[in-house]
Amino acid sequence: MNCDKCACVSKVAGRLLFAIPMILFGIMHFMAVESMAAYVPSYVPGGVFWVYFTGLALVLAGVSIAINRLANIGAGLLGVMLLIFVFTMHLPNVLAGQDPMALGNLLKDVVMAGGAFYIAGVSKKEACCSTMESCKTTEGGCC
Repeated sequence: MNCDKCACVSKVAGRLLFAIPMILFGIMHFMAVESMAAYVPSYVPGGVFWVYFTGLALVLAGVSIAINRLANIGAGLLGVMLLIFVFTMHLPNVLAGQDPMALGNLLKDVVMAGGAFYIAGVSKKEACCSTMESCKTTEGGCC
């Protein structure tokens, strides 16, 4: 396998390793609506609605990234959503000092937002790397 094909395989693998957990996180929102609603800040109306909305957004962004279709939009919106979570849920919990996991949750969402923004930035120009099959069939490598 030449270096171009190795790079292509790495890009597809990285995108899938990011997208699949997002899809699973979204599904988990639908499976535990009531317990997830407790994480919606009290000053935000419609707690259960936001759990469903977030679950759907995670699934759609994950699928978009996984199949590399409109991934720049899906990943960009995912990054924005994750930063909203950082500033509206995790940062207040860190500052309150009552939840020992608050800083870990804040950092996790910052890292995932960074990854999402990176994918958003590179996905449009790497459309040829949408599937492993394109890596095999693209002459001279991919991207």
